[in-house]
Amino acid sequence: MAQQTSTMIVKASGDYAPLDIRKLERSVRHVGASKSLARGVAQDVARDVRDGMTTRQIHALVLRALRQRRERSTEVRYSLKEAMRRLGPAGYDFEHYVAAVLRAHGYDAYLPPLMPGMAVEHEVDVIARKGSMTAMVEAKYRNAPGIYVRLKDIMATWARYEDLREAYRHGKHTTKLTACWVVCNTKVTGDGIAFGEYKGMRIIGWEYPKGAGLQQLVIEKHLYPVTVLRSVSTVMRTAFANAGLIVCHDIAGMPTRELMTRTGLSQQAIDRVQREVAATLPC
Repeated sequence: MAQQTSTMIVKASGDYAPLDIRKLERSVRHVGASKSLARGVAQDVARDVRDGMTTRQIHALVLRALRQRRERSTEVRYSLKEAMRRLGPAGYDFEHYVAAVLRAHGYDAYLPPLMPGMAVEHEVDVIARKGSMTAMVEAKYRNAPGIYVRLKDIMATWARYEDLREAYRHGKHTTKLTACWVVCNTKVTGDGIAFGEYKGMRIIGWEYPKGAGLQQLVIEKHLYPVTVLRSVSTVMRTAFANAGLIVCHDIAGMPTRELMTRTGLSQQAIDRVQREVAATLPC
């Protein structure tokens, strides 16, 4: 199959570019699909794509092709980034989600109250502890494609960390911070990474560092957000979020009656969601 087609698509930036079939194939392989599955999906998309389609529409074509092949696990992994963007416009749910991911990887992670700095109070997204290490975690959430975490975001996080460290030394609070992290659901610009690494920060982007980005941390523990579920509408997502149920595992381990009580959803809706969760998570 040719690497590029004559079909012009619209990227997230608004620019036009020819559809790159090999790149599309690699994106499906990247989430664990076999070579033959990725090639078959790419062929389906190449057949159905039309001039002027957006990358989001092409993403939908990939998911449709995977659904038609009953490749549920690959479909979930491929839809993960888009599902992350549906967590909520303000990013509050993302903070809870990051804490859940860190807990699954062995950290004591929680959302703290406002913490006093030297002159003003700071809103810290997550505190993560393991052994003698206590990290201030900035959860940077982007709910639109093509928007990156930039140098100014990394520098602002470092400034907040330094102010909280100074405030601790002056007895203004009792949390001894020893590390500064940024976790985000998108890319981090090169200068942002360079500054963070120079300062000794831990930067976790969607695919950064290679093999240990947020995507990999999620897939490794099957920590899929409820927003990957096709049966969950916008209203239902809000109901689950208000009940503090962000991850599919939260739903899988809870009796139907309790889920109905906590969310206010009908038994029919809960049964439908639980069936999809059972099909989504590994046995």
